[in-house]
Amino acid sequence: MAKYALMNGDIVDTISYVPQEGFVEVADTVFADMVRDGDGNFDYSDEKKAVDNDANQAIQDRITDR
Repeated sequence: MAKYALMNGDIVDTISYVPQEGFVEVADTVFADMVRDGDGNFDYSDEKKAVDNDANQAIQDRITDR
């Protein structure tokens, strides 16, 4: 099944599995909030990765404290 993304500059704004005007076809590994680099590859921004890592660390800290 194909996957489509609505891009806001180089940032994936919305994902759809139905082709729509303005959407571009992307790999199954692409998700909302990912950023496209100059080579056409997608990854999360360093800022998003840092927020996710902080949240995961907070969860692990709570588990460890129990």
